[in-house]
Amino acid sequence: MIQFIQIPTFSDERGHLSSIEFSKLPFTPQRIFYTYGSEVNSLRAGHSHKKAIVGLIALSGNYRITCKKNEEVLKVKLEHPNECLIINPRTFHTIESLNENGIMMVIASEAFDPSDIE
Repeated sequence: MIQFIQIPTFSDERGHLSSIEFSKLPFTPQRIFYTYGSEVNSLRAGHSHKKAIVGLIALSGNYRITCKKNEEVLKVKLEHPNECLIINPRTFHTIESLNENGIMMVIASEAFDPSDIE
């Protein structure tokens, strides 16, 4: 249903640099998008994908991700930009913003196709 991937991060006195090597992901990215400007407790997603695999990264802010597949429900918190939550196809998910002005980046295995959403 889901898995976490740690994004390699290099830190020194100048700050942090995190880098995603696409070859390390369990899919080949076809699209990247991001959301921002959400209010506290606002919900996004609220669907599953028939085919697409998605990776969620909280670049800024905190998010509660709820995933449901069959009877299993998992709730996880994303709050570090060096963590990527991979959500497999046919997993219903919601993304709840826990603070204002967060930025959530999504890496998708497929180009946008409205017929992929269920």
